[in-house]
Amino acid sequence: MNRPDTDGALLRALEQNNQVLREIALRCGSLRSPTVTESESMCSPEDVFAECIDMTELKQEQVRVLLLNVKKQLIRSVTVYQGTVDLVKVRVAELLLPAVIENAPYLIMVHNHPSGDCEPSACDIRVTRQLRRAAALLDIELLDHVVVATNGFVSLHRRGLGFDS
Repeated sequence: MNRPDTDGALLRALEQNNQVLREIALRCGSLRSPTVTESESMCSPEDVFAECIDMTELKQEQVRVLLLNVKKQLIRSVTVYQGTVDLVKVRVAELLLPAVIENAPYLIMVHNHPSGDCEPSACDIRVTRQLRRAAALLDIELLDHVVVATNGFVSLHRRGLGFDS
């Protein structure tokens, strides 16, 4: 028979293991329960947030691109980068590669802020501007860049950040 303090330690270890396994599943995309079906369009940042709500639970920054067809329906979500607790370095060409491979005419960039604060940084705005311009050269339209966090989300397009000329 286990002593009470051993039972508590075992329970804490199991909870930590469960948290680690959940984090791995989230990173690999196997714990995704999409709210937007294949027949529905991604029409708003709210749709994007619902699709990527699992990113609010991640402990490291992650960048995904949502690839959309001509009807703005989700083709697939691709995790392009996995960063650190407060940083992810991106290369615009790598963000566009999945859209080129899938022949997707529309793209939405999504990344999380593990700090819980969804306010976009100056770097987020700069990357948005660069991605929008590079995508246009490939005849791909960047519809939005959405930052998600535990306190909600921010649509850079809705705020006009990085979508100016």
